[in-house]
Amino acid sequence: MFKDCTKLSKVTFDKNFMAYTYPGVFQGCTSLTSIVLPAQLIFATTDMFKDCTKLKRVEFNEYDADGNYVGANVRLVQKDAFNGCKQLDTIQFPSSIQQLD
Repeated sequence: MFKDCTKLSKVTFDKNFMAYTYPGVFQGCTSLTSIVLPAQLIFATTDMFKDCTKLKRVEFNEYDADGNYVGANVRLVQKDAFNGCKQLDTIQFPSSIQQLD
């Protein structure tokens, strides 16, 4: 979907974001430095951020688009979701995580 969009530096999710993403959705987005994933997201898929070499921070949002606390829904972070993220120093995992695979 956004694979190899090397100039993509910011991502904003709207309130209608679906809960699923495709493997490698942000792969090779070398200008992406941080991202706040929406509360609706259930899975962080394989290679989701592969080779996002400038990515430093990942957060899983726990608020809906109206600012109401809903808790994060992410249950699974798949193997190699952050492979090749050489500058990644912070991943804020919510308590909803059930499996790191």
